[in-house]
Amino acid sequence: MISYGTPANRFFLYGRELFLGLNLKYFDRGFSGGVNQTAAGYSGDFGMRLAVNPSLYLGLNVQNFLPISLGGVINYSGGAEEALASLVKIGAATRPTVFNRKVLIATDIDLPVSSTRPPLAHIGIEWQPINSLALRCGLDQSIDPQSSSKTTWDPAYGISLGFAHFRFDYAYHPFYNDPSLANNYFSFSYAGEPSQALRGKAQ
Repeated sequence: MISYGTPANRFFLYGRELFLGLNLKYFDRGFSGGVNQTAAGYSGDFGMRLAVNPSLYLGLNVQNFLPISLGGVINYSGGAEEALASLVKIGAATRPTVFNRKVLIATDIDLPVSSTRPPLAHIGIEWQPINSLALRCGLDQSIDPQSSSKTTWDPAYGISLGFAHFRFDYAYHPFYNDPSLANNYFSFSYAGEPSQALRGKAQ
């Protein structure tokens, strides 16, 4: 995945508080066992973030926006194709000054573009006692496995450790309906110095 983000005023005479972002994603799958085949494809995400004030941000994210005609599909070695479902996310985040901006509260909602599935909401809180440590917890709404028209709420927990420009993130997501499907997420990332236009704004 390749990502790029920039303030809008880099291209326009306005939009100093508006930030634009783009992800280009490549998928590669392999299957073994009863069926041996591979699959590959690519798509993209587009996002916008508006800084309403230093403590409040609004965001919009369109995931998998590439149509099939432009390659937004997974192609299997057996000849089959799998369309990548598009999703629109709308969210908000705030760092209340009463907590010295060490607490982040965020929420968003998933709006399927072409699906009968219901919208799904998420809410989370992050506490950063020191610059190199962040603790997170939240609630994740998901489709009930017994009925695609119903939803359930499950907890999620996470921790982030940072050193210099490197960061390690871990998250744990259990499912009450099926504890055996609990997910563990690990990620490593590197963030360079923000450009002059972003200094003091990237939070």
